[in-house]
Parts: sequence; C-alpha cells; structure tokens
Amino acid sequence: MYQLFKQLILPPAGPLLLALAGLAAMGSGRRWGRWPLGLGLLLAWLLTTDAVVSPLVDAYVDSPPSRQILHQAQAWTGRSDAVVLVLGGGIRRASSADGGYDLQPLTSERLRRGLWWSKRLKLPLAFSGGLPAVGDADRPTESSVVARVLGELGAPPALWFEGRASNTQENARFSAELLRRHGTKKVILVTHGLHMPRALHHFRSQVPDVEILPAPLHRDPEPGWILAQWLPSSAAAAQGSYLVYEWVARTVGK
Repeated sequence: MYQLFKQLILPPAGPLLLALAGLAAMGSGRRWGRWPLGLGLLLAWLLTTDAVVSPLVDAYVDSPPSRQILHQAQAWTGRSDAVVLVLGGGIRRASSADGGYDLQPLTSERLRRGLWWSKRLKLPLAFSGGLPAVGDADRPTESSVVARVLGELGAPPALWFEGRASNTQENARFSAELLRRHGTKKVILVTHGLHMPRALHHFRSQVPDVEILPAPLHRDPEPGWILAQWLPSSAAAAQGSYLVYEWVARTVGK
C-alpha cells in the first residue's frame, strides 16, 4: 500500500492525477477545473525535462566539485580511525542469476563507488541497510545481500554491516552505535547526491563528534543548455521523481 501511495503522489503520476481532477471538474461544469488541469500538465512536463530538473537537483544537492571532494578525502588515506560507509538503496526479488534477491541499481551504484573509495584511500568498507518497514516475510536484509555480492566479486569483507535500519534516520541511529564501538572519528559517506542532504542531517545529529565527508554520486553541473533539454526524457523523469521523494522524506523527518 505504501509503495502504491508513493507512486501515485510522485511525478509524473501526481501531476497527471491533478490534471485529471481538473478535467473531471470541468466536465461537471466547474470552470475552476482549468487551473488544476493546466498546473498538472505543466508540472508533468517540466519535471521530466533536464532543463528544469537538473538545476533543481544541483541546487538541492549543493555539492562541491568532485575534484575538491577527492582532494579532501586523500588526506584521510590509510587512517585507522576512518571508514567508508555506504548506505543501502534497496534490493529486489528474482533479479539474481538464480532467481533470488539482488541489489537494486541504486545500491549497486553506491556499493561500487564505496569499493572505489575503499581501495583508493586504503580504508575499510562498512554498509548500512536492513529491511523496509513493510516487506515479505522471507525477504533478506540489504546487508546480507551486499555481503553475498562482495563475496561473489572477490572483494575484501566489510569491516561491519548494519542490518536493522528501515529508513535513513535508522541508518544513522544504528550506524552510530557501530561507529562508536570501532572508535571511528572520520567517515566517507557514500550515497546518491539527492539522498545526501537527508543522510547528512541524520548522521550529524547522531554522531556530532565524528567528521563526515560527503562523497555523493552526483555529476558536476554542466555549463549552458540546449533545446533538447526542454524535451521530456526518462532520465529526467526519474531524477524529478527522486527529487520530490527526497524533499518529502526530508520534510517528514525520515
């Protein structure tokens, strides 16, 4: 039910439902229906174009250039009190070679980037990701699937896995216990750029004594624009939906 509700309010479905409501109102003779109809169609268009979505994403993420992050991170190379912490982005059923659970693309991208940072900085890897609030009874934790994938890749085992969190707030709360237990003072935090502001808020609240360096998966802003950026695309639609989701999640405190 939660997943259905989420899909209905996020773009493009949310704006289109607003437009349909306006159309229904106009069909009943209510002239004010033209306003939700027009607004819904406009939002459905704009939130699927790179010309609108990309600047909004860049402003929301507000991340320094990649080279600056790399320069800061290199100062932590080989430190015994530092760790690369990857946050989970979900798993999916029947997507592995044997039909079992495998990583969602978001999680795969974050794990790959975390492994890159771990190797580059000679730091141990850690991972946080448990179960969704509502899920299948036989569903494994994200952490257990990641542990299996690391083994399949021949990668070094993680320093620790946190497998209880069901949202970002719990990622921070449960990871804080493990960070303190291992005496960690510095964290390279890896997640997608749109997720990073919410993750930083929760982690800095839970471990204010730990220095956290955000290492988001986010492309550097591109100068200029072209006419094609005003045309809808699946990539822009996905980013627009993710942006609205993160804004709502951050607003409700999860």
